[in-house]
Amino acid sequence: MTGCKTSCLHRRLVAEYRLYVEAWELQAEAAANGWATEYEEYAAAHPRPTFKEWLIGHRTEQDIAS
Repeated sequence: MTGCKTSCLHRRLVAEYRLYVEAWELQAEAAANGWATEYEEYAAAHPRPTFKEWLIGHRTEQDIAS
């Protein structure tokens, strides 16, 4: 059997990243309390993570050795 299954690593990483970004958005909205300026200030102090940054932060020893 070839191809990516629902549980393959890439799909899992993407799904986990999306959940992480959703949690970041909820935190930013809570910190802003509905104000655009406060949202911008929160985002400046706590930048939304990029997928690349998130992947680098979740590398394993095996990934680093490759």
